[in-house]
Amino acid sequence: MGERLRVQRGGSGDAVVLLLHGLGATGDVWQGVHEQLADGPCRWITPDLPGHGESARLDRYSFGHLTAALAPLLDDEEHVVILGHSL
Repeated sequence: MGERLRVQRGGSGDAVVLLLHGLGATGDVWQGVHEQLADGPCRWITPDLPGHGESARLDRYSFGHLTAALAPLLDDEEHVVILGHSL
């Protein structure tokens, strides 16, 4: 399984928003949201999903495999909101 994800991060605050793009896109689709959240009230994490953009591919694709690839991004987080589209 590919381990490398391209991840963008920014913002400030205790809570974090995980922004997930749709199939065939990259995390760059969230650029306007990044700009809106730049000064808070939360941090944001935007990966290129596995096999998209600059992220490595997975050996197998399922919702479980995608979740397992993204879970380490949230290991130390207590307050998380996940926002996505299409997928």
